[in-house]
Amino acid sequence: IDVTTATGGDIHFTGGDANAFAQLGHGGRDSSGNMGDDGSGNAAVSKITVNSGGAIAFAGGTTGSNWGQQEAYAQLGHGGYQSSGNHLGDIDVDAIGNIDFTAGDSYRTFTQLGHGGQRARGDHSGDIEVDTTTGAINFTGGGRNEAYAQLGHGGYDADNLNGGGLWPNVPTGSPGNSGNITVNAAGNIQLLAGDENSYVHFGHGGSYNNGDQTGNVSVTSTGGALLMDSRHDNTGGN
Repeated sequence: IDVTTATGGDIHFTGGDANAFAQLGHGGRDSSGNMGDDGSGNAAVSKITVNSGGAIAFAGGTTGSNWGQQEAYAQLGHGGYQSSGNHLGDIDVDAIGNIDFTAGDSYRTFTQLGHGGQRARGDHSGDIEVDTTTGAINFTGGGRNEAYAQLGHGGYDADNLNGGGLWPNVPTGSPGNSGNITVNAAGNIQLLAGDENSYVHFGHGGSYNNGDQTGNVSVTSTGGALLMDSRHDNTGGN
């Protein structure tokens, strides 16, 4: 998968109403099957390359807080909400401007740069490189339960192929997530957690994720700072 825009051209993926996800990658909500592997195990074969002449923004749905408006996620990577299968492929994301991944304000409106997704089952692997030449990188959790923002493979409760419930009530033989993660920005790199279980995470795994997580993580801001905080104010509910 190769997506390129000319100078000044932005890339936006935004979730909609209930279950109306936005995804750049193989799979999708409730999909099944191995994504990105041609049998060789070569992550370069199924590489996702995104080059923006402007900014890049992925945002979960923000239509409301009711359960009828949940799971409108936004993802750059193979897999998707409640997908099943092994997902493989390097991910290379480059932008001139800001790179923003913002979870929504409805339940489970997560946003993720990486393979897997919430409640995905399987092994997820491949190197991830994210670069912006003039902008900042921002990952922001949402205002309702499980609206996380993550840079890495895995996701909330994303682990075993055969299910088995939330960690630690999972079967043996847990799969894992692997691959090096490299993040470079000219400006600030900000991780802002949201409401309950709406975490922000750089790295593989995630909340209630069971399995081995392997790979180096390198985060560099050449002209700004690394900022980590929470916007949780106890008003969002579950």
